[in-house]
Amino acid sequence: MEAKAEREKQLARWIKKGIDPDSLYNSIKNCRSFRKEIRNIQCSYLSRYSASFEGVKKTLKKHDCLIGDAGHLLPFQTEIARLLNMDSILLDNVNNSKQNYTHKISIDDKTSALIKQLNQEDIKLYNFVCENSDRLINTIKDPLKYQQMGNFIKAPTITAEQFWSKNNDNGMPWPLAGAMISTPYKLLYTPIAKCGNTSLKQLMIDLSDIQHKDQLKHFSLDIVTDQFNTGAQLKDIPLKQAREIAHRDDYFKFSVIREPMDRMIDVYIDMFVENRMTTINHFHTDKVLKVVQGEDAIDHKKGITFREFIDAIIANPIKTRDPHWVAQHFYLKGIKNFTKIYRSDQIEQLQVDLQTITSQSIAILKDQSADTHCDNISADGNNQLLVDLLPNKLEPYDHLPLSRFRDLSIEQKLKESFPEDYQLYQTTFNKPSTVSTAPHE
Repeated sequence: MEAKAEREKQLARWIKKGIDPDSLYNSIKNCRSFRKEIRNIQCSYLSRYSASFEGVKKTLKKHDCLIGDAGHLLPFQTEIARLLNMDSILLDNVNNSKQNYTHKISIDDKTSALIKQLNQEDIKLYNFVCENSDRLINTIKDPLKYQQMGNFIKAPTITAEQFWSKNNDNGMPWPLAGAMISTPYKLLYTPIAKCGNTSLKQLMIDLSDIQHKDQLKHFSLDIVTDQFNTGAQLKDIPLKQAREIAHRDDYFKFSVIREPMDRMIDVYIDMFVENRMTTINHFHTDKVLKVVQGEDAIDHKKGITFREFIDAIIANPIKTRDPHWVAQHFYLKGIKNFTKIYRSDQIEQLQVDLQTITSQSIAILKDQSADTHCDNISADGNNQLLVDLLPNKLEPYDHLPLSRFRDLSIEQKLKESFPEDYQLYQTTFNKPSTVSTAPHE
């Protein structure tokens, strides 16, 4: 009864938007939301750019893709088995309706023409796939890595629960909880989001003495260290010991910061442009989209401009607060007397310092996206600012130059709203700074 009542409520909402339960043609014609749901949906899934055939082709040039025809699955299954180095693979008909079911549905010519009109890009894509041998599109450049994936699939299934406990933190608050430690070498590293910390996190694991650290390569490092008690972070050890380490003077305590404007530009390009359709990002970006677009009008495909992003997080700091763009100095709270704070372009100096401390060979991969003041000008020499363009207007760029987002008025707003970050960055301008940070309140 509850399920039936919920279906009736949903139907009432759709009818209010223009759905006609008795006419597919009227529903498509009168309901904008329904048209959006059915327009070029396959291009939308496959394209990292616009929901168009050209967007899919651009994606195929840059990414590994294997596309087949749902009506001719055998060649697709055979190719997947070959890539994964498996004898065979059988794909279930999940989300693939019963064969010939459409024969029982009568669609008049007018409705059929309307559906085709809405899906011209999908039709181009389907014809493109069908024109190829075995109705397959394969742009995979390095098949070997997928063979290795197949070997992993065939191996016994392992889960993080087999190695680490969960939900057993010591109660230490953010940001202290996420500080990473290496007790053998007395190191403490505080990662700051969007400051190129991936390689450093892995380095801290390598230099630690935690149990099962070799197993971490099978999982997402961020997910496992955040959700499980691996021993790699302050949250994982007894609270008294964690507090002592945070205040000890014999630990080398360090972090890496980034020029504030560059960091915000990188956040915007990554999360609000290139990966705005990625569901896992929506947990973070929706809080900003709600402020700009309205609570009930979130449109991920349309997105927002860089100026709108900055204005939203400055005018609504509580509603839009998120670790990816919160001020960097907040990450440093609670640690007494950082030994050194490095800029993102001082990674080589950090590498030398860690080698001196540990007597180990240290290699830190530099995150190219975290280059300070990455003033890349487009190939055509055009330096017109891009701060007021929506994501679909930015997609034609193969590489978005950070310099073309450096609007002086926006930068001034950031300086006024994030003064501590700019002051912190300036203290590291000539050499890595030694700073004293306030205790966590």
